[in-house]
This record gives sequence, structure tokens and C-alpha cells, in this order.
Amino acid sequence: MLIGMVHLLPLPGSPGFKGSVETIEERALKDAIKLEKAGFDAVIVENFGDQPFTVGSFGKEALVTMTRIVTKIIDSISLRVGINIEFNCWEDEIMMAKFTGASFVRIEVLSERRFHPCGVVEPCLAQ
Repeated sequence: MLIGMVHLLPLPGSPGFKGSVETIEERALKDAIKLEKAGFDAVIVENFGDQPFTVGSFGKEALVTMTRIVTKIIDSISLRVGINIEFNCWEDEIMMAKFTGASFVRIEVLSERRFHPCGVVEPCLAQ
């Protein structure tokens, strides 16, 4: 299976946010459509532009914006769509997948402690 990445531009609340949700959305939709035309089996939407990441927390304005974008991507392509929220915001990923109909999530730290530039990340498997 070949999964393509849709890296979102910085979302609202991120230090790099430029003030236009429409620009973020247009770019994400174009990227998803390109990946579908290129023959990918699925795409995963990730808030890659939100660096520096925070561990386990995601702002409400970013969550609402990303949910809107994921929904539009799901409605625009026939591929399976997944969600990844950096860094290890697994509860928000699962909630977003449930409400958007996304097919899968990517959890960075499931079963082992990781030392990451944004901090120590504890596993979430037990939860």
C-alpha cells in the first residue's frame, strides 16, 4: 500500500499561521487530488506546518480547521484518508477520524517512551 502525505500549511494558533484558512484548504485539496491522480492507495493529512510541535496538545482553532479540511478531502477524492496530528495527539486524531469518517490514524508513540525534540513522549497504549 502506498500512502501519500498531505502536509498542511501552518494552522490557526500555530506560530507560522499566515491568516488564511482558505489558502491552507486549497493547497491541501490540490495535494490530495494530485496524489490520487498519481496512483496512491491512500493519503494521510498531517499538520506538518505547525512546528514547533507540542506534545499531546492541539489548539481548538487548529482542531476545527483541520477537521474541516479533512472532511473536504474525504468528499473530494475516492482514496482512504488518514489523520496524523503532531505530536502524538492521539485522542484528537481518533475523535477527528470518528467525526469525519477518516479510515485510519497514525499514532507516533503507541507502546514505547520516546525522547523527541519537543519533549519526552509517554506511550498511550494503556489508554
